[in-house]
Amino acid sequence: MSELAARLRDLFVAPAGTAPAGPAVAPRVPPSVAVLGRPADVSAAAPVLALALARQRGDAGALVCTWGAPDSASGPRLPARAAVRRLADRLAAEGLAARATGPLALVTLPADPAAAAAAAVRAAAASPLPVVIALCGARTGALDRLLAEQDAIAVIAPPRGEGETLARLACSGLAGLPVPALTCRLRINRLSRALACAGLAMPAAARESVAPVLEAVS
Repeated sequence: MSELAARLRDLFVAPAGTAPAGPAVAPRVPPSVAVLGRPADVSAAAPVLALALARQRGDAGALVCTWGAPDSASGPRLPARAAVRRLADRLAAEGLAARATGPLALVTLPADPAAAAAAAVRAAAASPLPVVIALCGARTGALDRLLAEQDAIAVIAPPRGEGETLARLACSGLAGLPVPALTCRLRINRLSRALACAGLAMPAAARESVAPVLEAVS
């Protein structure tokens, strides 16, 4: 084969054993969302939002980190999905209080706000699944720095009374952070709340109530 023919060949035919280069595909970065509100409201909203995020992305489950609110750590433990169990085991090996149930990996954050923020950052960095960080209590500098790293903040308004006004005030107080803060009013009965907290089901009405957050991170 002449030199000219060889050059023409190399223009159109990839050398043997060489795969054609395709466009670089960036890995999907899972969203991380904070949930603020009263303990009873946050403890119900966090798993609902986590399940909704997992469903939206087609993931096997999600991670919920909780500070200052009950996270059902003493509740029944359901058979966990493989990806969720691996994540919980990895976090537990790193010294975090982690467990798995169904599609949810649950982490109880330390009581100290600075330690809680640091633990949440570690857990989120290790998670290939969507992350929900449930916070109940007074904001501190460490927690505000954690909030600033989220993709969105969901402020959960109580279902009745002055909840809407309080939620608006809370969102106003978050205006200085470079993160969208959205008000959500969770409409969920006691049975649906228990199913969501166990990772068993996500009622349609509950998913609709967190739809603004899902849209913000989509």
